[in-house]
Amino acid sequence: MLLLGLSGDVIWRLSSTLYVIYGLVLLLIAFRARRRIEGRGPIPFRVLLNYTISLVISALLVLNASGLLFDPYIGPYALGVTWLLVIAALIFVENLNIFLQQRPEEPEEPDDAN
Repeated sequence: MLLLGLSGDVIWRLSSTLYVIYGLVLLLIAFRARRRIEGRGPIPFRVLLNYTISLVISALLVLNASGLLFDPYIGPYALGVTWLLVIAALIFVENLNIFLQQRPEEPEEPDDAN
């Protein structure tokens, strides 16, 4: 974007805006998928914590994009991208744990009727 002649402020405002849109859509999809799969039961604390941190980072990125409380810079955007990587790693480890706990089905032994 710098090659297009955009200033640093515009780059971080645009990047923050695009990340907020992506992050909130991803959060909504994840919330709806969890409700569809697990029903209306209580949300586990770790999931609630992840959603809360994601919303706080999204609010920080909105402030970065708007430039209301501080001038736009890379910090909030880097925090958002880092958080996205952390969440992806946590999901991977959780799924790997589920995969490793499953026992493979034992194959049926052939009948030796000969």
